[in-house]
Amino acid sequence: MKRQCARPASRFSVVTFGWLVAVAMLPLASSCEDEHQQVPCSSSTGCCPVGYPGCSVNNQCTSCYDTCVYCQDLNESYCGADDCMTCQPGLTLHVLWSDGTGECR
Repeated sequence: MKRQCARPASRFSVVTFGWLVAVAMLPLASSCEDEHQQVPCSSSTGCCPVGYPGCSVNNQCTSCYDTCVYCQDLNESYCGADDCMTCQPGLTLHVLWSDGTGECR
């Protein structure tokens, strides 16, 4: 199973205002899933057009991560940051999986 970006644990912060002390639980910076958005795939080409090198007719993706041009997952309809087949201009594909998908950085 492909990894999903996880939200890190929260941290505690103590704030003092004179005699008043407040303790708050603040979330740490979120991981890659919150930094980008899912973009619906083109109705004409889909998320990874059949005939494009590596794309499969069994692709389950309905949207791609905004760092991807094309994405593919053969097991889940949710495609995350590590399901890219090709990247947006200026980014490079770092292949992580045997189907040729990976992360665009």
